Amino acid sequence: MKRVLRWTAVLFGIGLIGMAGMLAYVRSTRDPRPILLFSASEDGRYFHQNVYAYGIGSAIRRQIIPTYLGFNPVAWSPDGEWFYLIGSRTSLEYDSFAGEAWRLSRDGRRIQRLANVMVQGGVLHWTPDGQWIVTDYWSEQGMNIGVYRISPDGRVVADLTPNFDRYATETHISLDGQWIYFVGTTPDYQKRDIYRMPIAGGAPETLTEDLDNFAYVLVWPDMGESVIAVTKTESGDWRLNKLNSETHQWLPFYEAISTREPPLGRMIRAANHFVLVMPDAVVGIDAGSGEETWRYEGTKSAWFTFDSKWLILQFAESKLARLHPDGLAYSELDDLPVGFDFMGAFPNSQSILLESFDVETGQYSLYEFEIEKSRLKRLWTDDEWVSVEDWSPDGKWFVIHASDDHLIALHIASRTVLKIHLDIPPTNILALLPPIDRAWSPVGLLVIGSVLMLGGVIRRGGRRKT
Repeated sequence: MKRVLRWTAVLFGIGLIGMAGMLAYVRSTRDPRPILLFSASEDGRYFHQNVYAYGIGSAIRRQIIPTYLGFNPVAWSPDGEWFYLIGSRTSLEYDSFAGEAWRLSRDGRRIQRLANVMVQGGVLHWTPDGQWIVTDYWSEQGMNIGVYRISPDGRVVADLTPNFDRYATETHISLDGQWIYFVGTTPDYQKRDIYRMPIAGGAPETLTEDLDNFAYVLVWPDMGESVIAVTKTESGDWRLNKLNSETHQWLPFYEAISTREPPLGRMIRAANHFVLVMPDAVVGIDAGSGEETWRYEGTKSAWFTFDSKWLILQFAESKLARLHPDGLAYSELDDLPVGFDFMGAFPNSQSILLESFDVETGQYSLYEFEIEKSRLKRLWTDDEWVSVEDWSPDGKWFVIHASDDHLIALHIASRTVLKIHLDIPPTNILALLPPIDRAWSPVGLLVIGSVLMLGGVIRRGGRRKT
């Protein structure tokens, strides 16, 4: 009988430990509240900012970076463990991106300045293996701008263009990791050309020697040497030119474009199409032949989903449509709120974010529209105009910024709404840093608890026998 009671107690104890483990697991795997990274001024001066980390849902706010004229978010490292930003000590009137580079761990606990690194272009490019950063670089004296290769922690800095007599900007790494492309500008800013050089450095090779009136690069090489550059004709039209990967000659790509604003575009290799976005039209162009395959007029804006599989078109007549970049799949989105405005796509690429103003109530609302299910969900309603400032990297949280400077953090899955109470108005929302998930495994808890329970029972039984 004692043995039966003993094993009943053991099983009951294991059950309790298992339930406790499951509760601990569920509790610990709830999405942790992110850390809000923002810049603000303590004394009210716009060009006198500090960076603060604020734990959403708490009263903790701490300064983590000393005073600069301004800050700009740059990018996440390829492994998602570090967030990079630029602190500017130069006049924002001339260049808002030139400054010193800092990085912050994704849990907000480690902050580090990249020693002796001055970033000019505000963009950091990682090599495909994630071992190096390639960027435009200002010397400490700010006299020369070149292409530098930097270790992720900033300890190793190598000048790849020591004898280059131009300002090197707009760096880009080809997808195969073999080449660095950049724009070289003469000191008098009268001549600009596209250059390329091996990833390890070497003599830059000009690619636009025979290309007249080069204006800017529309598409950098993602695979091979598919560079598309824009030139300005004497009549004021824009012309697209594609670099032949074998002959290194520039060939006309598509027809001349007569618009006041310069065109934008994106190459979608999976669809073998180049999508050209103009102020009032969106055009699909075959990536190989340069021939137009589809066109939609009267567009107000065009947005790609995060995975680039779909293009969301907003038309001037308050209509939204989803389009595949190859033009073969087109469908209009129905049951949208009245007077909506497209705000962007969710990181999961399955939903889009809309804003709508209700004339009767005078309120603004944010909606999530699930594309496949054609289902509309209201996320937030406010008396003021609202906007989405930033998403967390995992796409589970985003911050809503109202016009009177109050902030709201919204969790997508649970619709949890947390008001953010800051004692100083933020100047710039830089990022959302999700804490590291430290979930305990219920299997581990069961094993540990069972061993301890059985050990205690056996030891107790052994003592009784003696």
